[in-house]
Amino acid sequence: MGHRTKPSRRHQLSYATPEKYRLIITHPDHQRPAYFSSNDLARARAVARRNAANGAHVDFQVNQGWGVYETTRTYTPENTP
Repeated sequence: MGHRTKPSRRHQLSYATPEKYRLIITHPDHQRPAYFSSNDLARARAVARRNAANGAHVDFQVNQGWGVYETTRTYTPENTP
């Protein structure tokens, strides 16, 4: 086997904890969805409610580990009179 060198500082692996909550926000007038992630549950819920009130479809996802997210709730756009 060949000799493996240590990765340089520029190419080191990241061991940072991923965000626990992720939102996929889809506005009807945009082509691509927007993503929001946070470790704060209250802030994630507030952002989801605010975007749903503005007419966006929001998928609320929770990190299950190893880059796997599970959709736990879907916020649908609120009807405005």
